[in-house]
Amino acid sequence: MLKKWFPEDKILMEPLDYVQELAVMLFLLSSMLLPAGALYFIINSFSG
Repeated sequence: MLKKWFPEDKILMEPLDYVQELAVMLFLLSSMLLPAGALYFIINSFSG
């Protein structure tokens, strides 16, 4: 798993592939964080 994200030949990696991998990671991260943030906000507004 880590070898996929941190290959030894990172410099030899295509720049476009690297950007695409980064974009996918950011998309997955935001899709996980947004519902959590929304849920937190909803719970806070109900309890407050």
